[in-house]
Amino acid sequence: MPIYAGSHLVSLGDIPSAFTGYERVFGVGENSNPFFRDVAQAGGTLTDTERDALNTLESELKSNNIWNDLDFLFPFVGGVSGSCALSMVNTSTYSGSFDSNWVFDSSGITGTNAEMTTNIPNTLNGTTGAYGLGMYIGNNIQDDVALEGSDVFLRPRTLANNYQGSFGSTMFTATGITDSIGHYTMTNTGIAISQTSLFKNGSGVGGGTETRAGDGSNYSLGRGGSKTSYNFCIIYGGSSITSSNVGQMNTIVNNFITSLSR
Repeated sequence: MPIYAGSHLVSLGDIPSAFTGYERVFGVGENSNPFFRDVAQAGGTLTDTERDALNTLESELKSNNIWNDLDFLFPFVGGVSGSCALSMVNTSTYSGSFDSNWVFDSSGITGTNAEMTTNIPNTLNGTTGAYGLGMYIGNNIQDDVALEGSDVFLRPRTLANNYQGSFGSTMFTATGITDSIGHYTMTNTGIAISQTSLFKNGSGVGGGTETRAGDGSNYSLGRGGSKTSYNFCIIYGGSSITSSNVGQMNTIVNNFITSLSR
């Protein structure tokens, strides 16, 4: 009995490659990942390298007990605004949207005086329990650009060459940041008077004690002025990001970045 795909007669030789494409898009078989389907439905396209990188990212986060307690993780894949607006975890709950000043490609998202807004409230960090935020910057920026929810923010390199961060009451600063390329993480211990720590590429560079807070503002990404363009490769946040696993997270994120040549 002949088998047709639309008007095309499918030969036996077509079946393996046809099924491989089907399983990747629709989420069945060994190449399945629900996020692949979400990216496709948002108009994005993934290469085999990107699929492998995303599968490895998820696997490494799970094996290091980080995945389950992430609130959001944007890998910025698919090459269009719709797919780059998707969080890989809690996809149906948290998402973003972009103004017209962004470019979407294999490097992630790049903007100048651009802003990504989200529906992710800064109150997710709560006032008790550990919490962390992170990002990877793919180019050498010098602008007041941040992942920011009002009084909670992670700012990798300011006009004054400072790396700044806060979980509510106090801004902490690491000075002398002359090359912004790399992985930035900010963690907080979550007790009443809690320890906030700033890390770059897995190494501690600053921090101190503060009272953690959140006023309910949603996180946004980017903006600053128009001094330089900025390339974001990944952003994330969750209670599984702690000072004790920053090194593991740095390895996982850099594996993802390297595999995609970002």
